[in-house]
Amino acid sequence: MRNCPNCKMESCLRCGVQPYHKGLSCEAHAAKRGSGKQGTKASDASLMRWMKRTGTKQCPQCKMGVSKEDIAAQGTQRKECHKMMCRGCMTKFCFKCLAILTDSYNCGCSIERHGFVNPLTLRRNEHMKLKKKPSVRLSRVGGS
Repeated sequence: MRNCPNCKMESCLRCGVQPYHKGLSCEAHAAKRGSGKQGTKASDASLMRWMKRTGTKQCPQCKMGVSKEDIAAQGTQRKECHKMMCRGCMTKFCFKCLAILTDSYNCGCSIERHGFVNPLTLRRNEHMKLKKKPSVRLSRVGGS
């Protein structure tokens, strides 16, 4: 859900419906309205214009709209890292290239030691799990 800065109306970041369909999934809301495909092209176009204007991208997993706080600097990492965690499905991904990131995969757009900020708890989570180096045992050769 996002409030428009101009009209203050709430809209859904997934399907673009205004007002926001609180308590219903996008599919359930569309079925309840009986809209089918009616009017979706106009709302899709409107949503895409808003996303382009605000620099919002969609989560590669659930398609929820995700943006950085500093709209003017979204394309860089000067103020905010590209590593994002979706508020909707908790998928970890790269804001720049939209690759899904795992405990063992980093796309390279951000340095590995950068972590994620959990959007629900606001706590930092590590990204790359550091592998413990195997301990090396030297065996004695030939006796005592």
